[in-house]
Amino acid sequence: DRDVTGVQTCALPISISVAYPPQRRLELVLLTGSVALFFSLVSVAVAPSIGTTTAGWRGILGHKQNCAAVMTFFIITLLHWRPPTKLYALASKAALVLAAFLLIMSQSRTGWALCLLGVALSGLLWLIQKMPAKQALLIVLLIVPLCAGIAYAVYEASSVVLQAVGKDPTLSERTVIWAAAMDALSSHALLGYGYAAFWQGMKGPSLNMVLAAGWEL
Repeated sequence: DRDVTGVQTCALPISISVAYPPQRRLELVLLTGSVALFFSLVSVAVAPSIGTTTAGWRGILGHKQNCAAVMTFFIITLLHWRPPTKLYALASKAALVLAAFLLIMSQSRTGWALCLLGVALSGLLWLIQKMPAKQALLIVLLIVPLCAGIAYAVYEASSVVLQAVGKDPTLSERTVIWAAAMDALSSHALLGYGYAAFWQGMKGPSLNMVLAAGWEL
């Protein structure tokens, strides 16, 4: 059954891409996103116990991160869609504002960052497409080291950046776990520890991970 489901899941996007032109595919995504946006806002207003949590709004999605991911995809699609009429253009702008509002209220910092990155890439692609080929190539060559420099700066100042957006610099102890995992990995880098041989709780090689994290993983 899983094999059949997997084949159907892979066949669906292929069928859609064959049956519909790019603009219609965008509209299909927008239809789905509009439904998710509408019912998410309704759930927040009518049934806050369903649509909201202490960590942030989730709407009809299972978690605030899922809500942020769907809204990010919806916003990027809206930016690339060409409304056929003025009425659709007005509705598109309203949906863009509401989706951005729901994304902000989800309180998902990861979603915020990914949405900003997606919007920046969309704007960059639009700009490059409008430029002559040689100028576009020059821009790309300049952007690559610039992005690498920004990424390095963000990495070096990650604790300050995370604190600025109200997040724990250790990402809820994740960075501690990752560091301990890298130490454990370095001693068995070629062949690993063996099947189901590492995570043994308070015994075996995972003991050091538990001691480093301060709680049983």
